[in-house]
Amino acid sequence: MHKWGQHHTGPIVGIITTGKSKNRSGSGNIERLFKELISCGRPKNIFTYYFYPRGINWKHRVIKGYSHDGRKWCSGIYPFPDIVYNRILYRNIEGSTEIKNILKKFQQDKDIHLFNSRFLEKWEVHKVISNNKDTAHLVPDTELLTRETLGYMLKRHQEVLLKPRHSSRGQGIIKIIKFPGGHYAFSRAEWKTPRWIKAASFNSLVRHLEVSRVFNKNYLIQECIELTRHNGRIFDLRSQFQKNGEGKWVLTGVGVRIAGKNRFVTHIPNGGSLASYDDIIPLFNDLTADESQSFDRQLKTIGLFIPKLLEESLQINLAVLSMDIGIDPRGKMLILEINSKPARFDEPHIRQRHHINLVDYFLYLTGKKYKRNDKQ
Repeated sequence: MHKWGQHHTGPIVGIITTGKSKNRSGSGNIERLFKELISCGRPKNIFTYYFYPRGINWKHRVIKGYSHDGRKWCSGIYPFPDIVYNRILYRNIEGSTEIKNILKKFQQDKDIHLFNSRFLEKWEVHKVISNNKDTAHLVPDTELLTRETLGYMLKRHQEVLLKPRHSSRGQGIIKIIKFPGGHYAFSRAEWKTPRWIKAASFNSLVRHLEVSRVFNKNYLIQECIELTRHNGRIFDLRSQFQKNGEGKWVLTGVGVRIAGKNRFVTHIPNGGSLASYDDIIPLFNDLTADESQSFDRQLKTIGLFIPKLLEESLQINLAVLSMDIGIDPRGKMLILEINSKPARFDEPHIRQRHHINLVDYFLYLTGKKYKRNDKQ
């Protein structure tokens, strides 16, 4: 077991995480992400470790955790951190009484900064953005799903999406299309082979959907935005925003996610693929330089308003957000989803910038305590 060096004079960061059960390790991807962050912080005199809930000793204010020494993973007993970064990746675990109590204790500890303290829920996010006159135009028409809202949303829109309130990455999404004459068809994003089930009437559609148990207040219904296409396939932007070394929100990077053939979601597990923002955007309708810059301006505007609005309205401390952003045929950007626990970006340059921003933010949070040792 690694012995903690008492001589360390810089910030200490603890990353709380779990696997699919409270005390099991996460995936290899998560460990790689932690290793990259540990390596990025080391030159700035930041010591980082990750830990599981079972490793916390409240009485002695120490935690059994795991850090990387540049060659291998080492377990150790480490002091309580200055910063706790919440990377619990499963909503059901984060929502358990045990984990909520742990996070609450960290939040109430005057010597600890806790950030990204919980998952965001789609309906609360939509209400915050849609109820603000300056940002309402940035989100699609959305309602809580009931039989009644299904009816009037299908009167307002030819195509709608049903989305689970508490999931991400395209899980559980259903698309419904309304045809002339009162006929309908629907499909599910996770079906391996895209197919459509027909319904001859609205009541028939409802009966089909009742089998999927969507009318339980845990689904939203949202207008299906006509997204811009590349080679006949829809695409959207996966963007990340973070707080930097001044505590200000900045755009970390943007990647493009292109849907698979005949797919209506762009997520990689559902057949989507990666593309470069700088490669794809100039191809969009033969854009002029001014129009391309308009996209950059829209992204920066979203980053300027939305994260701060969510923090203030929901009374939580965020420091990392990812947003799925669609572009309609007129070039207008719309926010499709926001995630406070973003998955690892596949683009190396975005991942690197992500770690740099995090490290700078750690130094910002602990600047008074350590008098910015990174500047020595």
